[in-house]
Order: sequence, then C-alpha cells, then structure tokens
Amino acid sequence: METCLYSSRLDAYHDGELPQHHVEAMQGHLAGCAVCQAELDHLRRLSAMINTAARPHLSRLGWQHLYSLAPLVRQGTYVRIAEWTAALAASVLIAASIWMFHGSGSTSTVGAEAIGWVPVAFNPPVSHDAGDAPEDPKLADWVTTNASVGLNP
Repeated sequence: METCLYSSRLDAYHDGELPQHHVEAMQGHLAGCAVCQAELDHLRRLSAMINTAARPHLSRLGWQHLYSLAPLVRQGTYVRIAEWTAALAASVLIAASIWMFHGSGSTSTVGAEAIGWVPVAFNPPVSHDAGDAPEDPKLADWVTTNASVGLNP
C-alpha cells in the first residue's frame, strides 16, 4: 500500500483537531493526493457507520449490577495506587543506597571535614594484666556497688 507523509495527520484532520495552519496545508495536499483522499473517505465512511449503529441500552437490572461493582473498582484503584507508591518508594530507597555506597559519581573532591565525617582509627584490642590496673579504691567500690544493684532489681 502506498503511504504519504501527510497520512499521519489524517485522523486529526478528520476529527477537527489540527491547528488552522495545518488544516490549510492538509486541504491543499488533499487536492492532489489520491492516497490521502481514499484514506479520508474510508475514515468518513467508518465514522458514519459507527454513528448510525444501534446502541444497546442496559436494563434496570444491568445498571444495578454495574453500580454494585463500583466499590470493588474503587478499592482496586486504591490498591493499585498503593502498590505503585510502594514500588516507587522502594526504587528511591535502592537508588539512594547505591548512590551512597558507590558515590555520586562526582569528580569534585570534598574533604571529610566539610561534610562532617571524621576519620576513626581502630586499634586492635590489647590484653591487660590485672597488675596494670590503677590503685583507685573509689573506682572498685563504685563498680562493686553498681554491679550488685544491677543484679538485684
């Protein structure tokens, strides 16, 4: 089948949705393009057939059944919105986590002090000898008193 560059605008022209300057260009084109004329004629016949077709009417019982479904549709809509909101929140959380752990991809350098991070050096645990403990009787009394209070609530 032959195609024309204007054929993509024929639906909008037929429905009266084109701006005026496009309408004038389309009318000028239609005067000399048999492909677009045939397609527009087809659209017009199809619209006429649809407009003249009998429209079935729902009975009173049909309307009642239709209205009885409304709460279910509304509930389904709310569930769908909740699902999409949860999925969006999870996506944002994942993206933020990846960004935090792998960096923002920025090439600028910012010191740790500028963003409030302070480097921490961890020392491995060192075993202590009981003989190295300070000779402070107040500390020993405090530990003994508070440990016994904690054991006997």
